[in-house]
Amino acid sequence: MSNHSTGVDYAIKVTLAERRRRRPRWNPPTGQEIKRMRADLGLTQEAFAEKFGFDLVSLRKWEQDRATPEQVTCMVMKMIQDDHETVANLVSRAKLAEAT
Repeated sequence: MSNHSTGVDYAIKVTLAERRRRRPRWNPPTGQEIKRMRADLGLTQEAFAEKFGFDLVSLRKWEQDRATPEQVTCMVMKMIQDDHETVANLVSRAKLAEAT
């Protein structure tokens, strides 16, 4: 199974689990983990924020541990770790659709 399938399957399972009374908790990545993820991709803060649709100011705060990403952002970060190319492609397609 590809990383893409694994990430998507995982997201579907979590979405279905949210229907239960007790919602799953996503453990937010630390600032160091976010920096490492970005560095592993060879991206600046600006390029990472643009590529994945994050607010640059928020990204900076997350990396400095001055703010914690929301639960949905934690899910996106996990998906980026699993298959960054697919996530970037989906964000790009969403931006194109929004522009039209």
